[in-house]
Amino acid sequence: MPHERFECRGFIRNFVASLKEEPRSLERILDLGSAIQNEPNFSISLFSSHKYIKGANGRSDYWSGFTPEKYNNSIVFFDPDIGFETRTQRGTKWIRHDELVGFLSHLPKTSVAVVYQHRPHRKWSDLFIDLKKSLSYVHTAVAAYERDLAFVALAGNASAGRRVIAAVESYAHEHGVVRHNVLKQSHV
Repeated sequence: MPHERFECRGFIRNFVASLKEEPRSLERILDLGSAIQNEPNFSISLFSSHKYIKGANGRSDYWSGFTPEKYNNSIVFFDPDIGFETRTQRGTKWIRHDELVGFLSHLPKTSVAVVYQHRPHRKWSDLFIDLKKSLSYVHTAVAAYERDLAFVALAGNASAGRRVIAAVESYAHEHGVVRHNVLKQSHV
């Protein structure tokens, strides 16, 4: 679907349009942290932006030099092409839960991971039921979603969990087409 059909702020539209420009590079993402006017700037860092991996077979090598404990107060974003593996979707495109377990165990308590999830040919409610069953390794999981895509935030403790739920709820409230679903919140 052409990006012009999505409702978004101008700086996002300009960014998406720029992705077609040659040479293609993830480095453009770095500019997004200062592109939001009248909002606090945030820093963006890219891990190994010069590497391109194709499927799960290359991911362990790609992440081998990453040290998650250095990313305090961060959102670590995973875009595994399609999203989480589910009971109906297994293969190299999808991020596996066992890949995230080790990563999240080393992430600082103030940080969260976010996984891009494309909606498969199923209802969100069905996908979320399946996903909940596989999230034993996180304290909190919350999804912000609309018709075709979701962002699933994962937190390893109650403090980060409360922060990310509040952020997702606020974002959904401000953007009428976005809904949210708390998939898991441990009370321990």
